[in-house]
Order: sequence, then C-alpha cells, then structure tokens
Amino acid sequence: MGRDAEFVYERSNEKEGKQESALVVDMECLDVTVLCKPCAHMQILASDLIDKADFYRGKFDSAKPFRHVLITPFFDSAIAEAMLQEFPVPLESQMRGEVGEKCRKFACHDVRSIGPTYRLVDDYVSSPEFARVMERVTGIQNLLYDPEYHGGGTHDNLSGQAMFAHVDFNLHHATGYHRRTNAIIYLNKEWNEQWGGNLELHTDPWDFENDQIVSYPPLFNHCILFETNEHSWHGFQTVQAPDGRELSRKSFTIYMYTKDRPAEEIAPKHWTRYVLPGPPKHFQAGHTLSAEDVQELKLAFEERNGFLQVMYGRESRLLTRVEELIKAIEHLKKMQKPALEPARK
Repeated sequence: MGRDAEFVYERSNEKEGKQESALVVDMECLDVTVLCKPCAHMQILASDLIDKADFYRGKFDSAKPFRHVLITPFFDSAIAEAMLQEFPVPLESQMRGEVGEKCRKFACHDVRSIGPTYRLVDDYVSSPEFARVMERVTGIQNLLYDPEYHGGGTHDNLSGQAMFAHVDFNLHHATGYHRRTNAIIYLNKEWNEQWGGNLELHTDPWDFENDQIVSYPPLFNHCILFETNEHSWHGFQTVQAPDGRELSRKSFTIYMYTKDRPAEEIAPKHWTRYVLPGPPKHFQAGHTLSAEDVQELKLAFEERNGFLQVMYGRESRLLTRVEELIKAIEHLKKMQKPALEPARK
C-alpha cells in the first residue's frame, strides 16, 4: 500500500430515524489485485446488512436448537474476494490442536499480519460501529472485541479434519470476560454438502439417539452468527472429497465478549468441551457389517483412543502442575516459619 488507507464514516438507516455508522474504505489506497478497478468508497459489511439487522434479529431469536442466524452476504463482495485472495497458506509444521497434537487444521490468530484487507477488516471489527451492529442482531448488549483473536482469526481445515460437537470455552483466558457470540464467515467458492465440513448445530450430543442437528454448508461469504453458552453445541463432520482430492475449508471467525452475563447463564470456568459421536445411524440390530462399516468402526475407535490420549495427557500435565504448586507452597511456608517464631531470650 502506497499510503495509509483513509477511513470515512457514512450515516445510513435514517429512514427509521436512527443513525447507524458503517465503516467504508478509500479503495484508491487499497492495493489488492482481485479488485478489478478502484472505487471511491467501499463498505466492509454487505450494503444491506445494517438495514436488515432487525430482520436478522427475529431469525436469531426464533432459531433452533439455540439462538443463531444465517447472514448472507456478510462482507461486501469485493472485501470477501480480497480476503480469500490473501487467505494464509497453511504451514504443516504449525498444524497443532489445542494441546499440541498433530491435526489438519491451520489457524492464524495474528489477523493484522495476514494482509492489507485483513487489517481493514480488523479496524472495522474493533470499532464501536461493528459492536452496535452485532448487538442489534443478537440483542446482547455491551459486546467487546478481542484484539488477540483467541481461538479465532482464520481457520483452514484440510481433508481428513473434523471437529467433534462441542461447547466453547466460556471465559477469556486473559481478561476473564464472558464469551457471548461466535461469527463464522466462510470463504469457500465451491462446496458440496457431500464433502462433509458442514456446520452442525446440535440439541444435545450426549444424548446421541435423540440429538437433533441443523446443518449449514460452508458457502462463500455466508456467516453463521450464534450465541455461545453452555448448550450451543456445534461441530462438523470430516472434510473429505469422494475422489480423494485435497479440500480446504476456509473461514474467518470473530468471537465477542461481555464483562458479565445473566446469573442463570454463568458456569464454572472451563475449556472447550467435546463429545465424541455415537454409533452410525445405520448400525441397527440385524445389520450385516460391510467392509466399509468395519473400516468406519476402526476409524471411530482410533478417533476415540486419540481423544482419550489427549485428555489423559492434559490430566497428567495438570496433576504435575498441581504437585509443583504444592511443593512451592510448602517451601514458602518453611521459609516463613523462622520469621514467625518468637525470639528466644
């Protein structure tokens, strides 16, 4: 970029007597080759998103299995195209899960380092204007931006990667703020629902026989915005093309927080909680296992064993840390004991 991008705030939605701000960018300053020609100004969000905020709010409040809404399109089309062009190239050496295990997911939390379009998007996401839009859609007030993008930013899930149904961590690791909303914006130009990777929202994966699922394919510039709480279960099936070619499920995620939340929603602090799936639906009494069924069972047991190894490893590290803290406390007590004893005459 030859010079810093200029930001202009324009008023919209005045027909209802309200004033909402939308961040727009002087595109003459933006050097992104995907944009065929510069235009005077360009919004970060889709042009009609703010006007439709109340419509989306109604959808959000009435959705099942928990409050959520599909917003399409989310970003202005040129911004979404530029985000796709600048999307980070995955580095296999950095594909690690939550506790360091190898996986096929590449995440970049340092959003501003990705490229000029992501810096523009981050400037807007961090603005009070964006928070107000999200507050109008969700009804959750005083939403706060996370400059760290802890757990968020860009996510690239490659072939073979899945995400078990889970509820997210409930408190930010540094601020202690309550996690309240997830916005997942997909950046996939081509996607077939048969490839897996569809976002699945669950009623209760613990009750796998009665669990109800609502599914959304990860289509380009579609955003699923949902409330995060103790029953916002979500995940996706293994990404895999029938012909064996490599797939890439790209998304940009924005998590927002509040300093407090309703008392009835507060739970003890926890990390992300995963639930492994139950048996395949077609496994019924009298069913004869095919070679494909046997392979599916083997993979399921491998996944379960791998998951247990990760959990036991986490438990071991926590127990080791507890022992270290106990020893440190005992050492401090011994060091303080002579000072507390009365002086002998």
